[in-house]
Amino acid sequence: DTVKDKGGIANDHGNIAITFSYLWKANKVKTDRDSAYYYYDLSISGMKAIGDLQGVAHMQNNISELFIEDARAGNKSILFKAENYLLEALQINTQIGDKSGIAVNYNSLATIYELKGDLQKAEDSRKKGYAISVEIGEKELSREMSYGLFTHYRDRKLYREALEFHILYGDWKDSVMNENNMNAMHEIETKYETEKKEQEIELLTQKQALSDLSLQQSRYFNWGLAIVAVLTLALLALFIN
Repeated sequence: DTVKDKGGIANDHGNIAITFSYLWKANKVKTDRDSAYYYYDLSISGMKAIGDLQGVAHMQNNISELFIEDARAGNKSILFKAENYLLEALQINTQIGDKSGIAVNYNSLATIYELKGDLQKAEDSRKKGYAISVEIGEKELSREMSYGLFTHYRDRKLYREALEFHILYGDWKDSVMNENNMNAMHEIETKYETEKKEQEIELLTQKQALSDLSLQQSRYFNWGLAIVAVLTLALLALFIN
C-alpha cells in the first residue's frame, strides 16, 4: 500500500482469496468462504481499476469456482452469480483473444449448467472448451476437458460417447506424461552437458595454470643460467687481469 503498487496489491488480494478458497474446500468453514469472496472482490475491483483485463477474467473464473463449490455444498441459489461472473470473463477473454481462458470458462460454465440440470447447454459448453483446447495444442487442458466430457456422458448414461472420451482422456494423459518425461530427459541431458562442459573448462584451466607455471619456471631457470654465465665471465676476466 505504501508504494501505491495497485497491480501488486490486486494480485496479493487474489492470492489471499485463493488461500481462503483452499481452506474453505478443505474444512467448509463459513468464515473462510466469506473471506475468499471478500478478497476476490477486492482483487477484481483493483484489476478493473488498472485495466488488467486478463487478470479480471482470471479472478472472475476463480471466484466462480468458489461459487460452484458453495452450490455443491447446498447453496444452489448462488449459481446465478457464478454464471454471471463467467459470462463476463468469457466476454473479456474473447475480447483479448485468450483462447486458453475461453476454454476454461466454457468448462466452468458446463459445470454450472450440469448443477442446474441444463444438460444440453452443459454438453455444448464442454465440447466448445475441448475443441478450443485441441486447437491451441494445450495437452494438459485437453486431458482435463476430455475427462469432463467422459464424466458428463457417463452420468447421463450415454455410454458410447462416454467410452469415446474415456479413450481420448487416456490418450491425452499418456501424451502429457510422455511430454513431461521428454522434458525431464531434456533437462537431465542439458544438466549433464553443462556439467561436462564445466569440468572440461576446469580441466583446461588447470592445464593452462600448469603450463603457465612450467613456463615461469623455465624463465627463472634461463635467467639463472644467464646470471651464472655473466658472473663466470666476470670472474674469468678478473682472473686474467
